[in-house]
Order: sequence, then C-alpha cells, then structure tokens
Amino acid sequence: GGPAEAVDEADGELHALLGHVLEKGMLLCNDKRGPVLAENVRTLKLLLGRWAPRLGAKLPLRRLLILKQLKARSKGDEAREVQWRKAALHLLNALLANHLPLADDEAATTIPGGHWTRLMPPGSPALANAPPAASDAYTPVGPTELLDALLSCVKHARKAVYDPAATVLGQALASLGGSAAADKLPACEENVFKYLSELSMSDYTQAGTSRLLVLLDHLSEGYPRLLEL
Repeated sequence: GGPAEAVDEADGELHALLGHVLEKGMLLCNDKRGPVLAENVRTLKLLLGRWAPRLGAKLPLRRLLILKQLKARSKGDEAREVQWRKAALHLLNALLANHLPLADDEAATTIPGGHWTRLMPPGSPALANAPPAASDAYTPVGPTELLDALLSCVKHARKAVYDPAATVLGQALASLGGSAAADKLPACEENVFKYLSELSMSDYTQAGTSRLLVLLDHLSEGYPRLLEL
C-alpha cells in the first residue's frame, strides 16, 4: 500500500494536517507562471485522487480558496484572470470527481490550529517556540455561492473559461441531487436555463450558436436533466 492506505480514518488531527497541506498547495495555484500553476494543479489532483476515496468528507478543505479564484479579476491582465479561473475549475472538478461535497460543511465554522506542528521533525526548535494551538473563525462557503460563481464563469467571454466551467457546473448540479442542499437545485436550474435562453435569443451569429451548443453539450454531460427543462 501507499501513503493513502496508511492514513488512520479515525485520526482527526491527521485529517486536518492533510487538509492543511492540500490548502497550501491550492494557494500555489494562483502562481503567475503558467507552467508552475499547471504543475501545482496536476499534483493536487493526484493527491486528491489518493486521499479522497479513503477519507471522503473527513478531508477538510476550505472551498473559500476555490471560490475566490472562480471570481478572480485581474485588471489589465486577462490572461492571468483566465489562468486563475481555469485552475479553480480544475480543482473543483477534482473534488467532485472524487465524490467530495461541492460546498463546505455548514458546521465547519472554525479552522483548527496546531496541526502544522506535525510537519516538524521531533526536537525541532520550531516546536519549542510554537504558540499555543488556536482555532480561527471561518464562514463556510455554501452551494449557492459556488453555483453562482460557476455560472459567472459559464458567462465568461473566453472559451478557455466557459468551456470547462460548463462541464464543472453540470457536475455540481448533479452532485446536489439527493444531498442536503437539493433544495437549491430549482433556483440554480432556473438561472442556468434563463441564461441559455437569453443567449439563444440574443446572438444569432455562428459564434453565438457555436457557444450555445458547446455549453449545452458540456452542461448536459454531467446533468442530462438540463435538456428536459
């Protein structure tokens, strides 16, 4: 077995540590250097693929880090904005593909402190000077916030953003079915349908038709019900 098999499913502190490591990696996914960003995203997807099947919802990952990148704006540098949004879409795709929840746990209102010390070797001077373990307040990100951010990416002008965004939004909608957040589905379906209807009636150009077909194809790939609305 590998590192994932060695993880104790009952060790909450270790789960927090793994979440901490993954979050540090997520913060590196807004690197200005394209190749570095792409490698960081690839590494995180591999780690999620190893740990998520074993720990599932026990793996604490703050969705706020992804939400901020989905809504990223870089004034005067559209290429960087596209890069950041694509990275967030890849990460959210990895979460959903590994059957992790779309949104934060509503009860996750604190960030546990102290687990970083397990990264230190025994006897490290850093441990002697470590402050008392503390927890910081945190406001969980709900499904509506993430769905709205995904829809804004679907509306993005660049295909490099709206193409993968449609796929991930379809996955996100499907993940809500049967979940505690299933009551959010009707409103989101309505918002998506409204946008697609507006697009079909406002842009009769070949480019507009092509965009509409791409969105319908990718959205329905993960959420076929959209074609029935």
